[in-house]
Amino acid sequence: MKPKKPLTERVLALLLALVTVTALVPVPALAEAVDELAATPQAEAAAEEQPAEDAPAANGVAADAAADAEQEPAAGEEPAEEAAPEADAAVEQPAAVAPTAVVTAGKADASAVASADTLTSEAKVYIQDSKDKDNSYSTKYGALKAGETLWANVYEGYSSVTNPGTWTYTWLAGTTKASNNVADYTEVVGHEQSLTITDAMVGKYFICKVTAGGKDYYGPSVSYGSGINANYIPGPVLGAGQASLYSVKLSSSSPAVGDTLTATPYTAYNTPAARDTTVTYTWYESTNKYSGWTEIEGAATASLTLTDALEGKYVKVKANAGVNDVEATTSDAVLKAGAVKLAGVELSASSTEIGATLTAKAYTGSSYSPTYVDNSKVTYTWKKFKGTSAPSSSTKWETIEGESGPTLTVADDLEGCYVSVSANAGANDVSFGGWPTGYVGPFKQAGAVDIYSAILAPEGSTSGTYVYTVDDTVQALAKEKGASDYIDASKLSYQWQIADAKGGTYTDIEGATSNTLELMAYESKSVRCHITAKIGSSDYTTKGTSLIGASGSVNITKIALDRTVEAKVGEKITATAKSGSDDVTSNPKVIWSWYYGDSPSTCNTKIEGADTNSFTPDAALANKYVQARANGGFGDEQSSTLPVVEAGAVDLYGVTVTGALASGQIAAGKALTAKATKGNSYTDVSATDTVHYQWQYSNDKSSYDSHFVNIPDATDSATYAPTADMVGKYIRVIATSKNSVKSTEKKSTYGGTQSVDPVGPVTPAGQYKLKFVAPNEASSTTLSVGAVLTPRVKIPGSSSWSDSDLPEDAKLTLAWYAKGEDDSDWVEVSNGIDAETGALTLNDSLVGKRIKLTASALDNTVEWVSSDSVTAAGEYNLLRVTTTPQINSDSTHLVSGDSVKATAQAKRADGSTTNGIDVTDQATVAWYAADDAKAPAADWTPLPDMSGVTATVSASAAGKYLKAVATSGSSTVELVSANPVIAAGSLEAAVQKLNDANKQIAVDYSADGGNVNDVLKAQLAELGFDDIDVKVSEGGVLFKAEDAKATIGISDAQDETNGDVTFFYIDPNEYTGYNIDGLRSADVVFELSRDGKTEYYRPNKTVQVAWDEARVQQMLDDAAEQIAIGYASGDSAESVTSNLTLPYRAGSKSKFEVEWKSSDGDAIWPSGYGWSDYTGKVTRASSDRDVTLTATVSFVSGGPSGVEGTHDFTVTVKGDPEKVAADKKALQEKVDAAFAYDNIKYSGTDTVAEKDGLTDDLQMPRTSTLGVDGKY
Repeated sequence: MKPKKPLTERVLALLLALVTVTALVPVPALAEAVDELAATPQAEAAAEEQPAEDAPAANGVAADAAADAEQEPAAGEEPAEEAAPEADAAVEQPAAVAPTAVVTAGKADASAVASADTLTSEAKVYIQDSKDKDNSYSTKYGALKAGETLWANVYEGYSSVTNPGTWTYTWLAGTTKASNNVADYTEVVGHEQSLTITDAMVGKYFICKVTAGGKDYYGPSVSYGSGINANYIPGPVLGAGQASLYSVKLSSSSPAVGDTLTATPYTAYNTPAARDTTVTYTWYESTNKYSGWTEIEGAATASLTLTDALEGKYVKVKANAGVNDVEATTSDAVLKAGAVKLAGVELSASSTEIGATLTAKAYTGSSYSPTYVDNSKVTYTWKKFKGTSAPSSSTKWETIEGESGPTLTVADDLEGCYVSVSANAGANDVSFGGWPTGYVGPFKQAGAVDIYSAILAPEGSTSGTYVYTVDDTVQALAKEKGASDYIDASKLSYQWQIADAKGGTYTDIEGATSNTLELMAYESKSVRCHITAKIGSSDYTTKGTSLIGASGSVNITKIALDRTVEAKVGEKITATAKSGSDDVTSNPKVIWSWYYGDSPSTCNTKIEGADTNSFTPDAALANKYVQARANGGFGDEQSSTLPVVEAGAVDLYGVTVTGALASGQIAAGKALTAKATKGNSYTDVSATDTVHYQWQYSNDKSSYDSHFVNIPDATDSATYAPTADMVGKYIRVIATSKNSVKSTEKKSTYGGTQSVDPVGPVTPAGQYKLKFVAPNEASSTTLSVGAVLTPRVKIPGSSSWSDSDLPEDAKLTLAWYAKGEDDSDWVEVSNGIDAETGALTLNDSLVGKRIKLTASALDNTVEWVSSDSVTAAGEYNLLRVTTTPQINSDSTHLVSGDSVKATAQAKRADGSTTNGIDVTDQATVAWYAADDAKAPAADWTPLPDMSGVTATVSASAAGKYLKAVATSGSSTVELVSANPVIAAGSLEAAVQKLNDANKQIAVDYSADGGNVNDVLKAQLAELGFDDIDVKVSEGGVLFKAEDAKATIGISDAQDETNGDVTFFYIDPNEYTGYNIDGLRSADVVFELSRDGKTEYYRPNKTVQVAWDEARVQQMLDDAAEQIAIGYASGDSAESVTSNLTLPYRAGSKSKFEVEWKSSDGDAIWPSGYGWSDYTGKVTRASSDRDVTLTATVSFVSGGPSGVEGTHDFTVTVKGDPEKVAADKKALQEKVDAAFAYDNIKYSGTDTVAEKDGLTDDLQMPRTSTLGVDGKY
């Protein structure tokens, strides 16, 4: 096989050959391909190595055409755009002369989808920064510089599509900014997929027209719909000193008179414009920040000094670097000279005691990066507030007169006050912390304490409690905020107070002013302490104690009931009282009582006579709550509340009403049923459950309880039939057991409840609101005489898009009408109607008329009207004619002699334009041919040799378009082929049949070699073409993926080796990709020749080259031989005593998998799952054993099927000494037992020999009788 030529040279030669043989590629398109190839490094290197005169050409015409295409325009000649009309003309050639196959000039990007000669109407052209980029939007837009390159990439959906070589590109330039009007781009500047920007294009904007299949596509395209996206126009091209500006920033947003304001332009968010950028500045002034701007005369540099005339005015600068305007405006009007706009003010205090110094510092910038302002420019205003709580947003501050400096010394009159500050530097006021919520303080006298909390505790203890007896002495303890220790009692004053009940009205106890109080005199009273700081005004009052108990009182801490969920009527409830962990239920000091109420929070009614720790509720307390209380001398302690329920009561989850229509409507007299559930939404209550029902009505469709009224006598029944007096009303039901639920409310999925409409309204019997009426057969029959149309009536369903069947009790009225073209109104039809079903049988009197059906059920009237008129029997309104195969499909190419079948569809009664009814057997089909698919009717010639529904494509139709015409009565429909018919037996037919068969060319491995041409010839022979010569086009082989370490090839040499295959080989351990078998796939262009004519064929499926199985076999055998078995320490192949490690992978990069087999599984058993090394599990016997381990090596992934390498490893499993000793002992025991006197017999008999005198020959024991194998 001769060496391959460079890819670019091969593709170039193929393109030239295409032009020579078929004359199908336009010269401009060839020029583009040549230019693109010549620009590649490979082509440039080839040009240097081979003089131009030596370059091969198919003939002089092709060479001249290529040379002309490559020439640059001479001085005075028209530029390249003059070629555009020629290119457009070439694209507009009829499909009959389109090339049948195309060779891709280079390997497409991985992201590009298959190329296509034609594109869908949804195809987009995006302008991007690289070829076939996988981004479905334009990535190259805005300002450009000379040397940058634009690429026009075509996308179908989200994937780019590679140019098959038939598309043309036209780059257009204009000077109108961001225009989506093609007319604004008049200058043609390029004809390739890419456009390189030059200095001559300064100031231009660009779009690109891609012409494919005779249709123009413009880019940059909008993402949705059609048109040019003005927001993504590339341009303008920048000249020297020009730039596209991103923004301009001012040196100050709040300047003052005398300041110099400097503008800095940016080309990106944080990128200032380069120094060599030429920027023009225009300054403006206005008293309004947003309008009324006046240019400042003479201000044309980057800086502007602010004069008195600008005080109180806003200043704006506009910057331009030759492309666009950007501007910036001051945030504030120009301040008076020396004024500073402040950002905030800080406030600090040396302490919060009287005499402390407060310091304020005004700043600009920000709080986290402040710039402090000279205090000589700042006036401070100090404020104070004194209240019982800290300042809030409603606080009214008082100015501290005479203080305007940056510091303030806290005087005695500020005791208890909070202090804040604001600042002004001639422009604005700022406050500390955004007062009124920013402050320091309150301030207190030196040594003062601020009481934050206080508790009561037994004397000598710091553990707070509020339960005491008369035997105790209580003390008051106070703390400051954040302190760990209690305040020294010497700094506080105390006043004890007394009340008759905890939380009652407390009065001072005369003389009780120490920090402790003896409680002997305060039985059954509650005490507390009011604490006051001796210095300062801080005070605090503790909580009150429980009632002081008598000596020996019981402090009840908990009351528990013997049930926690509920109590049933008649069942005893028992309460238990505890004091800490002690059970005090029966303590004589404990007094019991019981209370009830309608809810857990209203158990305040005492139950008379219930004075023990147990209580049995009666029926009067059903659906009430009860509670136990116990008093051990410190007041009542309460238990939790417990609901009382009837026997059989259950927790209801919800209740619904059934029996109404889906729309909610109820007919008077129809029974409604309440369906209650318990525990969840799907468990119905049972017959043994106690549930009460109450039916209610409302005059409107409301779910509010206030709108509903109980229905008398509709109680305690799960069913209810609305009576005539309920017409117009809405119904719901309330179900009650342990709890109550209502049908107008249901539990929400996310917690809580949501409203549900009541059922209704109640309507008179037989009255229903209808949703629609239509013939039941509307979608399955035609409007032809003899058809039967049966009314189908529906009522509204549960939603606006659903419906339900009409109930049987509906008082339904149906009517049929007909109307011809000349009739002024609809005329009711009386003949042909089935009295029972209302069905209408279409008859001759209805021919040419449309049909209408109306329906009502004592309510609204609905109707159905046919879109077409009735036809005579056997005649139809035709919808369409279709064919098999679909001749109107762009992908269908008929060959004369092919079979084609027509199907005629009639319009359905429902008028559907999508679906029809097959009436092929009742219609007539005729076939026609014409030179143009859009030819007028007169130019279509009947094909007499094509008749009927199924026909063989006529030879006379070759080269022409085919049309099928179906007729029924006066109705006619037709279908025209998308492509002309191909002549049978032609080379073009051969290519088409190959494409239709779509078989893959796969060359199987053979030691004798293989040839792709032979495989293709065999396919052609199967298709009936046995006289066609086949060869691989020169330069027509392009492997989808390549690897320098791989050996593979398909010969494109134009000699006897053409098509010969070099079978594929690579060591997978040297392959770093992810699809090794992908290296075996190639796109191949074949030349089919006969009688001096040639057609090109490129299979849709890649050509597959088989693995070189002989080399693979040797590689796998070698890999198997190189496997190293892992032995335990001290072991070897000749001496195995422990388990082996058997590798599960082989090869330098572990690209082979290994399977193991053992000749003696009892000695070595390979164990494992194949995702890690196997373990050769060794079992030793009493003697040495030789074992053969066979390793079978194959590819982990990919590789030829069924090719494996093997190698045998022989190892010796040593005998186990302990087993040897054990076996010897067992053998000796068997020998000893066998050679006992009683086991020695005369030969041939069962007679035991006489040991004292032998009379015959002896039979000695054999190994079989010993039970051993005789090998010892």
